[in-house]
Amino acid sequence: MPSTVSKHHDDSLYYECLAKIILEKIFKNWSLRISDRPDLQDKINKVGIEVTQVLPDGCNQAISLMKNEKRIEGKLKEQGYGLPLDGLLIHPTKEWERGKPFPTYNYLLNGIQKKIDKIKSYKHNFDEINLYVFTDNLDLDIDTINVLFLKILEMNKEAFNNIFIDASYKIFHLKKEFFGSCFIDRDEYTSYQHDAIKMEEDIKNE
Repeated sequence: MPSTVSKHHDDSLYYECLAKIILEKIFKNWSLRISDRPDLQDKINKVGIEVTQVLPDGCNQAISLMKNEKRIEGKLKEQGYGLPLDGLLIHPTKEWERGKPFPTYNYLLNGIQKKIDKIKSYKHNFDEINLYVFTDNLDLDIDTINVLFLKILEMNKEAFNNIFIDASYKIFHLKKEFFGSCFIDRDEYTSYQHDAIKMEEDIKNE
């Protein structure tokens, strides 16, 4: 199945809100505040989380085009994207249909590497610092993560204590010793998204 990207948000604040909601559901003792360096902070537990959205090459440009209805159809088709009636952006699938690996891995690894480089300057302020990565590739699965696990471990080394990869209701949790997964009910995940939109709006209106 091709992967999808919601047309609603490319705003980092929205993703910080969504990560906060999801992580507080998983880790009941965390009380995260939206901040900076890193994006989410629990000062009582001395936990920090950097949040990022990692998309395929050209996807951000395609999302930007979605905001301009006069140009959208022709330009998106030129880039290999499709736009179904439900408002979701369908990633190009030519390579995927030929049986080649879906083009997730390099952009995902590069996005993680950028965050590893960034957190080195303020990691010492926290006992635990984590990374939460949003990637809208619905094809990301346990087999894919298994392939990527050793590569991410080699990159990560002493940087992040935990890396969470959110592939739209599928949450993959990577640590040095293991990786695991958590599957959130789709309706429940959608409710978290609505809550994040409301939280984002409230923060912007403060």
